[in-house]
Amino acid sequence: MESDAIFEDMATKMLTTMVTVEKLKRDAEKAFNDRDYQISVDKLKEASAIVEAQPGTAARIELASILLPLSTVYRTVGDTKECEALYKRIISLCTQPMEKSSEAKFGNSQVDSFMEQMMPGMEDMLVEAHYATTMNILSICAENYEKLLTENDRKDEAAALKEQLRSYLA
Repeated sequence: MESDAIFEDMATKMLTTMVTVEKLKRDAEKAFNDRDYQISVDKLKEASAIVEAQPGTAARIELASILLPLSTVYRTVGDTKECEALYKRIISLCTQPMEKSSEAKFGNSQVDSFMEQMMPGMEDMLVEAHYATTMNILSICAENYEKLLTENDRKDEAAALKEQLRSYLA
């Protein structure tokens, strides 16, 4: 009975967080489309702060998926320094191992246990989904970063980046 209450509490918190983050991302996209770039940056930074506070691989991947459009906003307004810093951070997030042994998959070891009991085989599906999402984000980021470097006459760095990520994006 106690584990049900723990799971319910965790599920409620996770759902509330997800809804809040999705709303912020939608608001940021609308602001970007309206060319209100500062509001877009503020909303994406708020969403990234919420996600960054969450444990687990899924949160790390979600953070990368928020930082990617944030890099686009900075690129659009011409802030290449901030854009490049975000590209480096996204690459770092996407090239970390999918699961650290000390890291809970769902953000809480008790929820992990419950999920494994309720949905055997779910872990394999999640790892595959996480991998596919991560590689998609990494691919887009690498392409954008390579363009940025090339446009700024940093072709050697662009080639080095391509080489660095070749094993991930093969």
